[in-house]
Order: sequence, then C-alpha cells, then structure tokens
Amino acid sequence: MRSLFRMSFTLGGTMGTKMKQAVMLLGCLVVLAVFDSSSSWLVRGDTRNCFCRAVSNDNYGNAIHDFGSIQSCHGVPTCACRRSQMITCGIECERRVKEWCRVRHSGRTVRAHYTASSCNSGYGHSTYQC
Repeated sequence: MRSLFRMSFTLGGTMGTKMKQAVMLLGCLVVLAVFDSSSSWLVRGDTRNCFCRAVSNDNYGNAIHDFGSIQSCHGVPTCACRRSQMITCGIECERRVKEWCRVRHSGRTVRAHYTASSCNSGYGHSTYQC
C-alpha cells in the first residue's frame, strides 16, 4: 500500500504538486474565513439589543421618543435570551422613560415600550405624565 501511494505521487509528478498546492490554498482560505473577525460569525458571536421607546398612552403606535439600544449582550457563539441584559430590558426601559419624563414637560401621558431582540417585547406597567 505504501509503495502504491509513493508511486502515484512520483508518476503524477507535477499533478501531485498542484494538488498539494490546491489543498494548501483551500486550507488557508478556510483558516482565514474562520479567524477573520470581520466576516466570521463563529469568532464574532452574536449580539442582541434591548430597544426602548416612550409611546403615547392613548395610541401605543405613536412613539414620542426613541431611546434606541439601551443595553446589549454579546456572546460567542450566541447571546442567550436568559442573559440579564435581555431579562431586565423591560425594567431598564421603564426606568429610562420615567427619568426622561421627569425632566420633560409636554403634558403627555407616556408608557415604556421595549423590545429585547427576538427574546421578548412588551409595554411598561406604569404610565408617566410628562
């Protein structure tokens, strides 16, 4: 078996060398794809965000103020929904809306609305008179 293997490379000559080069090139490309942090999901991991808005209490579709992403988590390979940043999203959003409303005087009644990526979403329990 060993002599057959050796014969195939000696008979192939340049073909064996080209095959080795192709395999080496393919191996290098695979290594670059895995370890290139700008394009590899495996190395970068997953990021989930907690988005928060103050919405009108009369019309929940009417966003009064968008806070954007107020907290996030990063995980390799994923950020699970059981992470504290996702679990406390509603509480943190409610706190932000309450603080924002405390310094703003518009005469509107607002409520917090949060979205914890694909984990959960909902409305705050309290309303705030701004």
